[in-house]
Amino acid sequence: MITISIRQISKEYGGIEMEKESYIGKDYNKVKEQLSNNGRRTEKSIFKKKIKIGYDIEGISRHPVFLECNISVVDLSTETIFNGDGKILSIGNTKETIHHKKISKYYTLSISGHSLHFAGQIYDNIKDLKGSKPELKRIIKIWKEWHLNDLSPNCIHQKSFDCNDNFTEKAKVETLKCPKKYSYGSKWLVKELPGDIMEEIQELFTNYKVL
Repeated sequence: MITISIRQISKEYGGIEMEKESYIGKDYNKVKEQLSNNGRRTEKSIFKKKIKIGYDIEGISRHPVFLECNISVVDLSTETIFNGDGKILSIGNTKETIHHKKISKYYTLSISGHSLHFAGQIYDNIKDLKGSKPELKRIIKIWKEWHLNDLSPNCIHQKSFDCNDNFTEKAKVETLKCPKKYSYGSKWLVKELPGDIMEEIQELFTNYKVL
């Protein structure tokens, strides 16, 4: 968990030097410009790459298929919590991981693709893509496992399932599996992105060339 003070944050982002306790109880709208990132979470993209991975064949035509990968770092230590009247309750927030840890900084991965006839989460459309490389299978594996890794409905003790498939009863069953009594689907949990996965997916996207 990050232990950075508001004084340190203000130096880094150019805000005024004032301890966070000084803001408690103040009207958020009146002081937000004095806060780091206007009191919002800080999110920054650290890797973004678009690549052509092959071709979708239609008769005598072939349409290029593209994938885009984005890795961002999210810092909740700058996020302001305020009540319904707009009064600041605290500065700095945390999010729970699938292992039930509280963290304020984490990395997110998102991958999507598009061609003439499909877009979005297209990994089932590109398994046998013309002109693709063997590395595409590894990209798809990482994609399926880590895409939007900060939006996990289940903890480490539970298994995720299709939300349209008898959600209420299945959620009760999964909730009973957790010794922490985490209620399945009650919030989005973070599946922390390992450093080796971040390095590998960046290398795969950087070096990928269509055959």
